[in-house]
Amino acid sequence: ILLFILGNRKIVDASCIKLGMIFSLFSIICITVFNKFNINNNFTYSILISSFSMGFALFIPSLFSLLSKNRHENEQGKIYGLLESIDSLAIFGSAWIIKKIANISYTRISLISLILFIVSYIIIKKFLNNQSISHEKNN
Repeated sequence: ILLFILGNRKIVDASCIKLGMIFSLFSIICITVFNKFNINNNFTYSILISSFSMGFALFIPSLFSLLSKNRHENEQGKIYGLLESIDSLAIFGSAWIIKKIANISYTRISLISLILFIVSYIIIKKFLNNQSISHEKNN
C-alpha cells in the first residue's frame, strides 16, 4: 500500500529505495539495542519487525524498477537472475549457519545482521550515487 501511495505521488525509485533502507536500518538498530540490553517487549518487536519488512517492501520493488529503467532489456534478465541468485545464496547460507550454530544468541544474530545491513547500505548508497551521476551526464 505504501509503495502504491508513494508511486501515485510521483516519488522516484531512488527515494523509495532510500526510504526503505532507512526504515529497515532503523529497525535493525533498535532490535540490536533491545537484544543487547535484554529489553523484551513482544509488541515493540512486532512493530520493529513490521517496520523492517515495510522497508524491504519499498526497497526491493523500487530497486528492480530502477534497474529496469536504466538497463537494456537483455541486461535486465541477467541482473534479475543475479539478484535472485544472491537472495537464494543468502537464504541457504543463513539456514546453514543457523543449523551449525543452533545455540547462537539473539544478540549475536542481530549484531551480525546489523553489520551486514550496514555493509549492504554502503554498497547501495554508492550504487545510487553512481546512478544519479550517470543520469545527470545523460541529461
